[in-house]
Amino acid sequence: MAPSAARAGTAAAALAACNAAPPAPLIDCHVHLQEAMFAPDLGDVLGRAAEAGVRRLVCNGTREDDWPSVLRIARASPGVVPCFGLHPWYVAGRSPDWLPKLECLLQTVPSGVGEVGLDRRADGRDEAAQEALFRAQRALGRRFHRPVMIHCVRAWGWFLDVLRDEAPLPAGMLLHAYSGSAELLGELLERGAYFSFAGSVLAAGRRRTQGALQQVPLDRLLIETDAPALPPPATGHPGSAGSVGGSDRDEPANLPALLRGIAELRGMTQARLSQSVWENACRFFGVADINPDCRVEALQEFVHVETLERVLAGPPEVVIDAIDSFSPKVALLAAAAARGIPLVSSMGAALRTDPSCVRVGPLRETTQCPLAKRVRKRLRPLGASLDFPCVYSVEPVLPERSQGAEADDTGEEEHYLRGRERRPFGSLPTLTGIFGLTAANEVLRTLLGERFPA
Repeated sequence: MAPSAARAGTAAAALAACNAAPPAPLIDCHVHLQEAMFAPDLGDVLGRAAEAGVRRLVCNGTREDDWPSVLRIARASPGVVPCFGLHPWYVAGRSPDWLPKLECLLQTVPSGVGEVGLDRRADGRDEAAQEALFRAQRALGRRFHRPVMIHCVRAWGWFLDVLRDEAPLPAGMLLHAYSGSAELLGELLERGAYFSFAGSVLAAGRRRTQGALQQVPLDRLLIETDAPALPPPATGHPGSAGSVGGSDRDEPANLPALLRGIAELRGMTQARLSQSVWENACRFFGVADINPDCRVEALQEFVHVETLERVLAGPPEVVIDAIDSFSPKVALLAAAAARGIPLVSSMGAALRTDPSCVRVGPLRETTQCPLAKRVRKRLRPLGASLDFPCVYSVEPVLPERSQGAEADDTGEEEHYLRGRERRPFGSLPTLTGIFGLTAANEVLRTLLGERFPA
């Protein structure tokens, strides 16, 4: 989050060009859609962003009480990438268990870490707490291999001291609304930084920041609105929502205006800049334009009879079963079949070595697979269909490898929780990979309406 900036400036003339969306899709690399001023018309805000060519929006949390809103917006809006973090402005209001809460979110939600950082602007700040929390959140980014979105205001020397004291972040860092000098770029680039610029860079009197903008390597440059803060200068300001609750706000639909201004400052075409920024953002955030409407919702659940309602809520269009534990596997297959949900199940890859023996077929017709045999035996009394497709191997298992492979499973239902003792059946990663890709291919065929091979 950054303070509002002057809305007039020498770079405003750069915004007077046409209001058409740029040719390449755009990603707004730093927004705060969870802010209260967006609540009355968030759907319209997202609609205007889409019309302006903004394909993705990176929504940054700033405090514990807005993390649920960030998550809710991201789950409801396929183009929103969530980030969770504790901003230096809100250090004093943290709860005793803020760090476990943040760790849980990062473990269960595909997301970045942010907005986090250091800020020496405010009076009465607790610098020791700021630094401790900043280091703790960087450690989470390092542990979970997540990109980190960083706020740094009047604290560049302090910030560099922290960086020099720690290993680089494996997924890199984004310096949001970059306000440092061009002289800092070299060391920050070496430490994996990407540099994101907001509308304030186009305002009058921002010569130092504009100089840094002109020197950032094109492959490390990103842009953001920081909505609802930091709008571009008023002149040439396109289609703004204007006033909400009596105060001006920025919104993601203004990103094309910022793109035009930055292209002018860097002396390049909008088309080249928009393409480079999109490629940079996809590389940094780990998102690709394969299917912009695809979302991943990770459930931190172990599948068993007590969790099936949550796991199958929706319901899903198709279920891939790749469970190793026998009783949870049977429970999932029976529940999905009872609900009429299409299934693809992966059977036993353990102890196999020949990829040419991998087959796809109905469960009732599988051969040479002890696991499939046991699954059939368990499903028949439940009245479940045995006609769903399975990935299995017809490779005979050598007797010396298979000792215990068909052991009785009596009482296994009582041991579905993680941590119980398991029999170690070896497998080749090449074979398990082939099983997984074959199952994924069968899911695509199912979604396309094709039957599995007879």
